Amino acid sequence: MNSFSTITLELLVAPLDKALPQSHLARGIYGGFSFQDTVWKKGDLIYTKAADDLVGTYAITELAVTWAERLASAPPFFGLLTRAEEIGFVGMIHHFQDILCRRFQSALLCVSLETSRQYPGAEVGGGPVVRLGDRATVFDPAAVEYLTQLARTVLPKKFQRRIMDGGVCEGTVANAEGYRTLGISVPLGNYHNECYTEKGKTKLGEPAPEFVSWRDVQGLVKLCGAIVNHPFTEKRAWHQQGLDFSKIRDEYQGWLNEGRLV
Repeated sequence: MNSFSTITLELLVAPLDKALPQSHLARGIYGGFSFQDTVWKKGDLIYTKAADDLVGTYAITELAVTWAERLASAPPFFGLLTRAEEIGFVGMIHHFQDILCRRFQSALLCVSLETSRQYPGAEVGGGPVVRLGDRATVFDPAAVEYLTQLARTVLPKKFQRRIMDGGVCEGTVANAEGYRTLGISVPLGNYHNECYTEKGKTKLGEPAPEFVSWRDVQGLVKLCGAIVNHPFTEKRAWHQQGLDFSKIRDEYQGWLNEGRLV
């Protein structure tokens, strides 16, 4: 549950004749929206009051369970479940500056898993999003190319690519600490419990349950499994692109020899 919605909720439901005292600090208020249920499903869509960041937590856990019997022969990976994103990535900063730096230095590929507000080109039901960057930074070009090729293989025509600039994610912390970084997003409807698409009696801007596509979530887990099963190398990332460029050069080699192209 994000802290902004929590504070707004309590202020909204406070009876008008029993206003909160001015001395009541906002950080002492906690609660959650009371929608029709904790979680429910309509077709492919899963509704809940807080899909962000439960989807990423689910993907990490599912990946660990799936690979538990294969880890002896698979490349090592571990999942971080961090806290305090909205107030400055406190958990992520602690891990990178006080724990990971001592164990791995820069020999690590960081994958940020997020549910991010849907936009044109990154829509609910269109598949997980190969995230080119967030509001603050762009991710490692070689790593993004590598992830794109994996997505084309394991999720043909069932993934999306976009800069998800609705917010800043933990990937920016990894970038700042000098690690190779990429990101995968599951498009999120009603981001932070705010209605962005009028449906029925719910109007724009009113409180509404977040929702994601179950197919998008399954695609996220499958893509994460592909990352573990096909370790990143920069040579592999650019191999196909290099072959494509060589074909273009060969096609125009005659013109180059004649000096017609500079």
